[in-house]
Amino acid sequence: MAGQKKEKLSELISSKINQDSQIVETKYKIKNKEISIFYIESLIDKALFSSGILAPIEKLAKTAESSRGLKQKIMQEVVSISSVTESTDQKKILDNILSGFAEIVLDDAAIDCPIFGVEKRSVVEPPNSKVIKGPREGFVEDISTNTGLIRKRIKSLNLRVVDEYVGEQTKTKISIFYLEGIARPDVIKNVRQIIKKINIDAIIDSYYIESFLEQNKLKFFRRVGNTEKPDIFCAKVLEGRVGIIVDGSPVALTVPFILFEDLQSAEDYYTIPTMATFTRIMRIVGLIFAILIPSVYVALQSYNYRILPINFLITLLSSIEGLSIPPLVEILIVLFLFEVITEASVRMPNSLGMALSIIGALALGNTAVDAGIISPPSIVIVAISSVAIYIIPDQISETRILRVLFTVIGGIIGLYGVVVAFIILTTFLCSIDSFGVPYMSPIAPSIRKDKKDAFIKQPIEAMKTRPTFFADKNKIRQGGKKDDG
Repeated sequence: MAGQKKEKLSELISSKINQDSQIVETKYKIKNKEISIFYIESLIDKALFSSGILAPIEKLAKTAESSRGLKQKIMQEVVSISSVTESTDQKKILDNILSGFAEIVLDDAAIDCPIFGVEKRSVVEPPNSKVIKGPREGFVEDISTNTGLIRKRIKSLNLRVVDEYVGEQTKTKISIFYLEGIARPDVIKNVRQIIKKINIDAIIDSYYIESFLEQNKLKFFRRVGNTEKPDIFCAKVLEGRVGIIVDGSPVALTVPFILFEDLQSAEDYYTIPTMATFTRIMRIVGLIFAILIPSVYVALQSYNYRILPINFLITLLSSIEGLSIPPLVEILIVLFLFEVITEASVRMPNSLGMALSIIGALALGNTAVDAGIISPPSIVIVAISSVAIYIIPDQISETRILRVLFTVIGGIIGLYGVVVAFIILTTFLCSIDSFGVPYMSPIAPSIRKDKKDAFIKQPIEAMKTRPTFFADKNKIRQGGKKDDG
């Protein structure tokens, strides 16, 4: 009866994988028992497979006096491989094979040997999150490495890691991180429910999960934070956020998310507070400039030129003399040209980058001005706006779209339309939330304690409490139990 069970399990697995030429089945006979080893050669550590599995089994095949207790003997021999377990579920065995396990099948069970050995990228500084001061480690595409980078920084028994597998075809591992007693239970529950309900063929990157975590149908403003740096991820988890990392992605997600996170930088916490404050004010001013300066220019030139100083007005009129197209159309043309150059430069080979810069500067710049198609002030205005966009990299997509919308409003309605549109935008931002946390906190609503890490950054010793909306009960992070703000 035992032999039949063994053959059934082995044959069942063989029948499931016989169409996959990458899955190897190696058979051994020890006395009167036949065992099968299933694995995918491109996924396993070949050296560990040879020394930790094949060598012990070949030794048993030569020295075993009987097949009695063979399973226990094999598990003892492959003990050098960490986390060796036993499985009887056929689906789990097949999933393990596809995940880089070697499965030793005998009798009615299989021995799971995790020997995943695919080459992975080294831990280096992320290309999009470079800093002068502070840690330079960045997440990689391997979830085990990323988990180690997090646990290296948070050595707490309260750190909880919940694993989920999403994707009918990819079975992608997703790990949810939070601190017990600090993160809000409703946020933890909500995140886990959303991830469990995901029904999709494949999860290739963390941005797939981000799309599902965006709870509102209007997904123009992102409600999920992302980072490539373990120190930022850990700092957010320590404040009470829930973190998500996805196998195969170097980008980690955090929720809840507020707009002021994009005004902050990792380097703000490794420099003097005065410099961090100056940098944050510069970022918010740059963001406003990036969105509004083209629309204000168009509105002033089309409708509200009387409020300009007379000398500046004369200079402006002389520079646009001879242009036959309206200011709105002119600015939109320049914006379009800048967008084309931006998209081309991102996708063009590095060897052609210099040529593109020359063409963009000469052919589309000086030549267009000399031909009387566009004016020099328009190029200057759009150039300032385009440079200012990159002062907050995580808001580039939203800023580029808002810039065009405000420009159209300024060209049609004028300066009053721009002001009204800005008020509407600000009001909308104050009305939305991310997992129950106001998007514009700690400014709207105004929270005095939390403003110590908003526009004006206070020293670390002054920030004794966690942000109000993120933490559950344990809101004190330094200074004992005394809550003095």
